[in-house]
Amino acid sequence: MIEKKIIGNMLLNRDMRLNALDVLREEFFQDEKSKNSFKAMKKIMEEDQLKDYSIDVYFDLAKKHKVDLDYVYIAEATGETQFYSKEWYIVLGNFIGDFRKKHIAETGLEVANKLLHGDMKVDDAIDLLKDRIQETSIEASGSSFTNAVDLVSEGIKKIEERASMDGLSGLETGFKSCDEIFDGWQRGNLIILGGRPAMGKSAFALQTLLNVVREGGSGAFFSLEMPKLEVTRRILATETDTHLGKIKKGQLNKYDWQRLNSKISWLVGAKDRFLIDDRPGLTVSQIRSAIRLQKKKSGIDFIVIDYLQLMGVDNNKYNNRNYEIEEITKTLKIIAKEEDIVVFLLSQLGRAVESTPDKQPQLSHLRDSGAIEQDADVVGFAYRPDYYGIEEDEDGNSTKGSFYCLWRKNRNGELANLKMKCDLSKQKIWEERDMDFETFDTPNKSESQHDFPTNENPVF
Repeated sequence: MIEKKIIGNMLLNRDMRLNALDVLREEFFQDEKSKNSFKAMKKIMEEDQLKDYSIDVYFDLAKKHKVDLDYVYIAEATGETQFYSKEWYIVLGNFIGDFRKKHIAETGLEVANKLLHGDMKVDDAIDLLKDRIQETSIEASGSSFTNAVDLVSEGIKKIEERASMDGLSGLETGFKSCDEIFDGWQRGNLIILGGRPAMGKSAFALQTLLNVVREGGSGAFFSLEMPKLEVTRRILATETDTHLGKIKKGQLNKYDWQRLNSKISWLVGAKDRFLIDDRPGLTVSQIRSAIRLQKKKSGIDFIVIDYLQLMGVDNNKYNNRNYEIEEITKTLKIIAKEEDIVVFLLSQLGRAVESTPDKQPQLSHLRDSGAIEQDADVVGFAYRPDYYGIEEDEDGNSTKGSFYCLWRKNRNGELANLKMKCDLSKQKIWEERDMDFETFDTPNKSESQHDFPTNENPVF
């Protein structure tokens, strides 16, 4: 019945016919009459170059191509047709899915039967299954080729549009030097920031996410390491320029509260655009489901995952962590592309980096799998030389309070070592050229020193 309905829709609607001819194949049809009808439409499209025609012309052209049609079947198909309109792609997708399930199931039974009767070796069975599954994937996908001339024309058009555009083509990072290199975080990209513990990875990622939301975007922080309360405390610290220890202990005075109320007020209006998920051991499938649900609900632009090595897998088919990591990063890249979002993934580095003279991470220091580097569009490292007692850089400049973003891979542009400043007691990372001074009521000198601790290196 479904095959007859598909044929009826194809015969009576030009656009639906062209959509179906793009994705369906003759072998998808089990009913011979449906198969012949589809074959006739395919030949008319390919050999006569006709996209639009009446039923009468269809019959004439089918005879020309010697395709055997059942007139009664065609009359029933077109006479009983219920147009699917917006459901058309769903109908076609389900139809293709049913074929694939049947094809793979039949292959499985065939292979199982041969194995049980000793007619096939295990390795040959595995190869046959792989080949059949690959064939099915290719058959169901249709043609993926695009004319190169059309692509070049489209590329030139995009360049012209970008030249006349003000601002960034991607999401604003909150750090001008990063914006200059990447033109903002680009949708569809998987960005990986690696580093040893206490380097400021989470602080940098959280500030970037906050800035995306501040500029009107929406995002989510998947915290596999810290509970929601700790993430919230870090947000308060970085946004209000307040010591994290004071926030944890509740040691806030009048001046601190004034600053908190002033700095955090914008977040109240962004509550539906900034989300935190602290479920431990999240899998890629769970993250994908959360993203899709949020996208349907109100949209999403940017996600941070903290961090890769704590992510779980949906099954234990690999029994090898390197393969699991490879599957995770590959899928995250697919998610970024399919959902048109930025995926910002944090990754821990092994101790090997600390055995190098300057303690600077390299791509070879990424833990668990080379796929981390392979799948990412951008790879960077968080690095604080003064953490290791390195007080000067190679030019003799002080590294006290310095935070470096070492961008080691950029699929679409230049590489750079960006030097910033940081005060991780406040979860704060900034560029000196971006320092922003704001006026608050000054603290009363009569208040205790405990309430207003001195800071030899104030951020503001």
